[in-house]
Amino acid sequence: MRKHKNQEKSPLNSYVKFSALAIQMGVIIGIGALGGSWLDEKMNTSQPLATAGGALLGVIAALFLVLKELKNMS
Repeated sequence: MRKHKNQEKSPLNSYVKFSALAIQMGVIIGIGALGGSWLDEKMNTSQPLATAGGALLGVIAALFLVLKELKNMS
């Protein structure tokens, strides 16, 4: 079987993959926090509990994404 040049691992490819993963993590956490903030405004809460909960759920989802990508890389 022939190996294609695209299948070779390069350091630049790893940097791009991890940079994209970091951006995805930030977007997921940001969406969770914004959703929680919107919910806090809708419910007129005195403490931003939904914002904290949304951000926490975003962190959990982002970590799940990272672990899934790391599993696919190895």
